[in-house]
Amino acid sequence: GRKRLHKMKAVYFSLDCKICQVPYNTTDREPRILECNHSLCTQCCLQLAQHALDAGKNTFACPFDRSVIKITVPVTPDCFRKNYALLDVIAEVKCPASGRVITQSFMEKTLTAEPCAGRGCSNNATSYCPTCGKAMCESCSANVHKILDDHVVVPISKKTSIEQQVPCPEHPPNLLQLYCTSCNAPICHVCAVLTHKDHNYDLLAGEMLKVRETFSRFTDLVHKKRDEVTKFEAEGHTQKVVLHAAIEERKKAITASCDALRRDLDAAQALSLEEVDKLFAVQVKSVDTAVAGLSKFSDDLKLMEQFIERIRTGASDHEVADLYADIQHKVKTVIETPVPTVPDLPHHSKQFTALQQLFDQLVQNVLAIPASLKAKPTPPTTPAPPVPAVNSAASARHQPAHTLIASTPAPAPTLAGSPPPSTSPRNPAIDRALMSEYQSCNRTVRVYRVDSRTPLSALVDFAVARGVRWFAPRSEADACKLVRTCDSLGRKEPWYCSHAWICTYGVSTDPDNCKFGGFSVRSVVDDEHKNHSQVSVCNGKAFCAVRRFSCSFGNPNEQGYLRCWDASHTYDWLVCEL
Repeated sequence: GRKRLHKMKAVYFSLDCKICQVPYNTTDREPRILECNHSLCTQCCLQLAQHALDAGKNTFACPFDRSVIKITVPVTPDCFRKNYALLDVIAEVKCPASGRVITQSFMEKTLTAEPCAGRGCSNNATSYCPTCGKAMCESCSANVHKILDDHVVVPISKKTSIEQQVPCPEHPPNLLQLYCTSCNAPICHVCAVLTHKDHNYDLLAGEMLKVRETFSRFTDLVHKKRDEVTKFEAEGHTQKVVLHAAIEERKKAITASCDALRRDLDAAQALSLEEVDKLFAVQVKSVDTAVAGLSKFSDDLKLMEQFIERIRTGASDHEVADLYADIQHKVKTVIETPVPTVPDLPHHSKQFTALQQLFDQLVQNVLAIPASLKAKPTPPTTPAPPVPAVNSAASARHQPAHTLIASTPAPAPTLAGSPPPSTSPRNPAIDRALMSEYQSCNRTVRVYRVDSRTPLSALVDFAVARGVRWFAPRSEADACKLVRTCDSLGRKEPWYCSHAWICTYGVSTDPDNCKFGGFSVRSVVDDEHKNHSQVSVCNGKAFCAVRRFSCSFGNPNEQGYLRCWDASHTYDWLVCEL
């Protein structure tokens, strides 16, 4: 009966797409199975796939469990498998009793039928009286409304729409069936004649149809805006990934720089300790020899003293008389023998002071850390550990490493009578060290010394890591001053190399016109580059190199970033500005 039909209705109308809420059919909304075994209609599957492709993706997420569904291009209904089990249910829902196929139209017609409200009548209602509020069959309605001829009877199909209408609060029981466009409010027919007689109004249903069409346009606008937001959201996620990768790369670079600084400090410590051992090796040996001689001489005197005392107190007069001359001779010999002295060391104070200054210079060069990597630009709280001073004068001349002026460091002094600090000119302790700092064109120019064997590809982030910019000349005088400054610094080096290159990044060079960064440096460089076939123009997008002597312009790009030009010299200059 009716309960069974209601149960079958629930089964039938559960066969709809859970996204668009439209029932499945066997034409344009066939049920399709996703890879995660959830089912959607054909139209929803195509829309999800197309939106993902418009966003630049080749997958989309299942709306139910967020599983990743791959998209096959081009997107067609055949890209998704049919759910044949649901299709079978949709095609034929049979009544268990009669075996009749229950279609959707049959269910709607059967389930919407309402029994007649007439007394003792078993027919279905075909009309509805809003005044009586009852649904009756045609026969009962005719009998009742013979007397109530002022009632308006409408077909049963209009019952729902009539019940949904609202009575006018000003003129009940009249219904709000009109809409005043001047006031933007629903009104009844009495309102239209009385209070809204000069206003524009129309049927409420027609005006609300227009409003619903406007809502449809609003939905399209919101959907378009949501697509735009989704696109920017995807771009934001991409930028977030790129940013995190850049942060990790920068952290690794900072960690590598700090590790290099630690290795350089260890090298400076080992070098200074080695020089101390070399300087005082001979003095320590002579002092040890002198102390050993004095110790032996003291032991001999003690034995002689004990022998004389034993003869004085325990020997007989005859024994004293026999030994007197011999003892007197030995005592005279001992008294006249000069006492061995420890070598005097104050004359080494100059060498000690020079060694201390060398160590301080090495530490200063290693500690030339960029300001951007320091939490606070404060000097180190603990100075470099001093080598024990020979005398007070040498101690008074000692200066800790942090008191040296980093902007004008003195050249590493050599020790008189001792070898240079390192027999190899390639000293890791002074690699990439700040060697000079001067003012030019309202900014600070910094010159760093770097081992010429260092690959330029490893120095691209040199300036950024130190919180400065690569040097770019701002005038002809500015460019020439840099060349003269670097040449002057080179002449102070123990291993002066006139062929050292001055390197910067992102500056163009023009060898034919002798220009560096667009400014002429002809007055401070040689002209030999005109006859050099290997020189080419630097385009300002990578490293460039210039120097005062010989072939004055170099293009590191031609060397594959291995080095500036050649490895015959021991160092090069890197120039930055702040």
